[in-house]
Amino acid sequence: MKSIFDMFLSMGRFVLATWLVLICGCVEIEERVQVHADGSSSYKGTMKVDPQYEAMVLPKLKQQITKDLPPGARVDFSQRIDGKAAVIIEAEGEAAARVQGDDLKISVNPAGFMKQRYLFKGVVNSTPDYPVPHRKIVTFPGSIEKVVNGKKISSDTAEFDLSSARRGTVYGATSTAFAFSFGGGGRATSENPNSNPPSWLIPGSVGLALVGLAMLITGWFRKRQRSSINAAEVSPTVAIATLDANAQGLSPSIIFCTECGAQNVLGRNFCSQCGHPLE
Repeated sequence: MKSIFDMFLSMGRFVLATWLVLICGCVEIEERVQVHADGSSSYKGTMKVDPQYEAMVLPKLKQQITKDLPPGARVDFSQRIDGKAAVIIEAEGEAAARVQGDDLKISVNPAGFMKQRYLFKGVVNSTPDYPVPHRKIVTFPGSIEKVVNGKKISSDTAEFDLSSARRGTVYGATSTAFAFSFGGGGRATSENPNSNPPSWLIPGSVGLALVGLAMLITGWFRKRQRSSINAAEVSPTVAIATLDANAQGLSPSIIFCTECGAQNVLGRNFCSQCGHPLE
């Protein structure tokens, strides 16, 4: 399927009024694409025609677009922008992909742990006889890494000037974003859908990390609890032996066995010499 812009160019080859408008440069085209996290997109295309030419161009343009507009797309011929007649086309999902033509691809692929890489790639399949002001602005999830035959105008937005682009010109950009999606919702327009991560992978990884953290915290609390119990269960015999050790100038960490008199480290339950309980 041809894009709406290609429809306009092909119409211009056969309609004298449109051809004259192209020569005069009285038409402006702007396309805006929003790439979503699931790989689908939203589209808004705007064609502006100078007032003195709209009576010649708009009827044929309306007929052509109405005929070729894909299901799900919307068109508005009633708007005016900057005093010019404006034709606005909007679409989402599958309709957005069809409005932009078969020579445009959006793919989503894994780019490491909890990251996804988005690729937007277009190919110009019509060469205008005369330059037509035409720009395409694409906004991505995450941050843009690379732009081909365009420029980066913000961290997540690229702009492509297609005014004088020749047929076969490739343009596009890539971005990387953290993937926090907890479901499959939406349509991933990947060239290789099987390469997309399973919907359970990200929540599963997060769940395992939370379980591991909970186990670490539980182990720490249990260790603290055992230390408190051991400190609280020091027997009177151990306490007296500790006082005797202090009186003799020995270290308070040494206690004596009441059975054999051997020195033991404070905290032991049985004598290291005879095995007698130290309680």
